[in-house]
Amino acid sequence: MTTTVLPFPTVADPDRGDTDQLESLELLPVALKEAAARNPHLAVYLENLPYAKMGIPAYYPTLNAKLGDRKEPNIIYPVTNELFVHICVDYEDSRNCYIPIEPSLSMDVSGLSDRIEEACIEFGDQLPEFDADGDREAQLLHYIDLVTTTSKKNAGHRQKHSGRTFSRKKTRQLEKVYASPMELRIVRYLFIRDKIGMGELEPLSKDHYIEDISCAGLGSLFIEHKVFKSLKCSINFTEMEDLDSFVLRLAEKMQKPISYSDPIADATLPSGSRINIVYGAEVSRRGSNFTIRHFSQVPLSIFELVNFGTINYEMLAYLSLIIANGMNFFVAGESASGKTSMLNALTTFMHPLSKIITIEDTPELQVPHDNWIREVVGTT
Repeated sequence: MTTTVLPFPTVADPDRGDTDQLESLELLPVALKEAAARNPHLAVYLENLPYAKMGIPAYYPTLNAKLGDRKEPNIIYPVTNELFVHICVDYEDSRNCYIPIEPSLSMDVSGLSDRIEEACIEFGDQLPEFDADGDREAQLLHYIDLVTTTSKKNAGHRQKHSGRTFSRKKTRQLEKVYASPMELRIVRYLFIRDKIGMGELEPLSKDHYIEDISCAGLGSLFIEHKVFKSLKCSINFTEMEDLDSFVLRLAEKMQKPISYSDPIADATLPSGSRINIVYGAEVSRRGSNFTIRHFSQVPLSIFELVNFGTINYEMLAYLSLIIANGMNFFVAGESASGKTSMLNALTTFMHPLSKIITIEDTPELQVPHDNWIREVVGTT
């Protein structure tokens, strides 16, 4: 398991000394208060912020490049309807902090989640057969609904199955597990996150502002953000055994099993992102590590790169001319500097009747032309 390490003391800490907490909550941006009203876990997180020290966070439904110029950002933005991110200062580190605000952050339901999973296994013969080709998320949520109840009166009561027949003549009576509405919401989220998604990395995998996720062993995850650049994530690995177990699960989901004899895996995730895993302290001194490079399903347009400050209109005009006239050019830069984003955007200047061939060792380019041949070398 991972640990969430926040760069500030929470309201539960006796030494905080905030006396204006309720007044600060009233000063929150209207859009942020509305989002908190729809998402109880966000409300809990906001209630625990040290407003006296860090101030009122700003709320941005979408980010712009100018926000990255802030030396001490205090910004919350949405990733999905239920996932949010807080970018704030870590006064004890040179990097600012990236804090995923997910439903599970507000309450520990690990014991309850285990009981629900055990109920699904124990009474598996009474649940609908799982269709591997069907909607996996809907089926998992249906299983949870069948074995849980939000009414204490129905907790432990026998579940009747009308209109159903079973292969066994005698079946054990299904007893439902009680969970409060808040607990059930978190359990449902965790089941999908851990069973289908990327586990603790799921909030990061859904954030299209993230370009790179790296784990260099025990400690914090590090992120390359399109707006706020290099950030330290609040998600931490504190035990070597947990880190090893996590990378093993990642490799299994990619169908690229790793072991002590074959400790390195390189693969493409279903989202199109690239991942590299190194397993074990025998290969890497700091222990297992991994790197994930994100690629958007829809590449950034050339005008979005202008808005981000990557390029200006004079440079854009020059590049459009040299591409139209068949001249050669190089795109070079350090890691996560935007080389692939630039190439993807510049391909829109190629004539639609052109035949395009790309040769890559890692498939990253997304060329918007029908007559495009992609060659990938160095793969098995």
